[in-house]
Amino acid sequence: MVRKTWVRVALLGVTAAVATYVITQAAAILDVVEQGPVVVRGSTALVLGDHLEQGHPGLHFRQRLDRAAELYRRGQVSGIIISGGGTPPEAAAGRRYLLEQGISPDVILPEERSCSTRLNIRFSTALLRQRGLEGPVVIITNGFHLRRALLLAGQEGLQAVGMPAEETLPPFSVIWSSVVREVVATTVMRVWDSPPSC
Repeated sequence: MVRKTWVRVALLGVTAAVATYVITQAAAILDVVEQGPVVVRGSTALVLGDHLEQGHPGLHFRQRLDRAAELYRRGQVSGIIISGGGTPPEAAAGRRYLLEQGISPDVILPEERSCSTRLNIRFSTALLRQRGLEGPVVIITNGFHLRRALLLAGQEGLQAVGMPAEETLPPFSVIWSSVVREVVATTVMRVWDSPPSC
């Protein structure tokens, strides 16, 4: 009886600790979005790819691309890197989308090798350095994904600010599964580095 009670107390303690950790991490994810970035004029936008639907950018990816186009039209960024591989490459689909929005091909630079957020950041950082683009970088992704992207940028030595793709973050009841996924991914990221290639 004493042993069963001890096991129950231990399970309750572990459950409470996990719940507290998840809630704390979720709050940190949402806090990054609320802070709002300061975009330095002449920055380079880095759009993180997302899944395609029949070869075309899906909803989240379109939101990210639309935000990059908006910043470019306002003169806040001077170039746009679109990062994402796959078959077909997310970056190529994103480039076509921006061209259809009237963005000049001269300012769009696709990165088509990456298959994860870490590799989005890693390969795009290398591309920036190859092109001599050492200025400020604005990472554009959806709000729930922003904190992990910025943490990875720091690990890769990329000085960046984050810009949420959405005008306002959807209610937590809508995005809770994405936030929980990001909590798990951020935890894994802290202890495990992705392989250097896809």
